[in-house]
Amino acid sequence: MATLTEKKLSTTLAVGSGATTLYQCPASTIVIVKLIWICNVSSSDVTLNLWNPVSGVTTADANQLLDTLTIPANDFKQITTYLVLSNAGTGDSLVASCSSANNITISLYGATIV
Repeated sequence: MATLTEKKLSTTLAVGSGATTLYQCPASTIVIVKLIWICNVSSSDVTLNLWNPVSGVTTADANQLLDTLTIPANDFKQITTYLVLSNAGTGDSLVASCSSANNITISLYGATIV
């Protein structure tokens, strides 16, 4: 029987200006991302891109979830979602990039089903 466990999935302390993997679905697991908490820790506005590739770190348009979302200086955005990730093949992931490296932190909350 599968067990559902709600929890904080991850925190990425420094999102780079290049593709940064935020989360990789673990083996033999289904993950439901329910909340994405994005915090701008700088004194300037920044933009964020977010992708959900099904294999590897790819930023193809077909995988894009957010395109240049502006996070105001010293502020945050909270995204409520129901994003299901699985580990079929090489595994689903969340990948992000920021217009100004290391000025964004992202925390993911949700549940794992094992």
